[in-house]
Amino acid sequence: MVLTTGAAGMRLVPDRVDGMGLEVLTSDYRRTMEIVTDAGGPVTAKACTPTAHGR
Repeated sequence: MVLTTGAAGMRLVPDRVDGMGLEVLTSDYRRTMEIVTDAGGPVTAKACTPTAHGR
């Protein structure tokens, strides 16, 4: 479970269950997963910021 001040205590990531895909994640989390998967190696946190997402 992820809780952040910006989310006002809102749950952003659901508990993982078998068969769960990326579609259950928010668009920002899906984009982060794409960045990490496409990198094929270590990724800096900076590469996964909203700025890196094109915002």
